[in-house]
Amino acid sequence: MLRCSKVAAAIQHENYDQVPTVTLGQFQIPTACRKSLTRRLAATGPLFWNVKRG
Repeated sequence: MLRCSKVAAAIQHENYDQVPTVTLGQFQIPTACRKSLTRRLAATGPLFWNVKRG
């Protein structure tokens, strides 16, 4: 049993060392645009591509 505990501890230690990301929360940035803008692409941030006014 002691050997299994050492192996499990080593695996857990390695997993903690290799954590790629930790999500701490989610948020949305409120955005507004005028009605005269057309062909606007939906994106998670400001993206001014292919936008026409009028």
